[in-house]
Amino acid sequence: MAKNGIDIAGGTNGLSTEHLKAQLEYETNSKKLSNEFWQSLTENLFSSNFLVFIVTCIVISSGFVYMGKTSSQTEILDYWKLILPVVTTYIGYAIGKSKSK
Repeated sequence: MAKNGIDIAGGTNGLSTEHLKAQLEYETNSKKLSNEFWQSLTENLFSSNFLVFIVTCIVISSGFVYMGKTSSQTEILDYWKLILPVVTTYIGYAIGKSKSK
């Protein structure tokens, strides 16, 4: 069997080759899990469902801001009648998109 760097180093410094191999495997698996976590986080943050959620929250919050600034009940109702179809459309898109997967 051919010797590799781990086998050669194990004899000169008193460390066992099994310990070095286990340490190397641990570090490799740790980096692999870290990369998978960040990839998953990035995919979820930039997914279409999350962006639809953000747009829906912005539209709904604009309705509440408008309610705070306007005292006329009819103007508030007209504004909600305007943005409610947008909100329901975005929610329907998100639900339909997740069911198609």
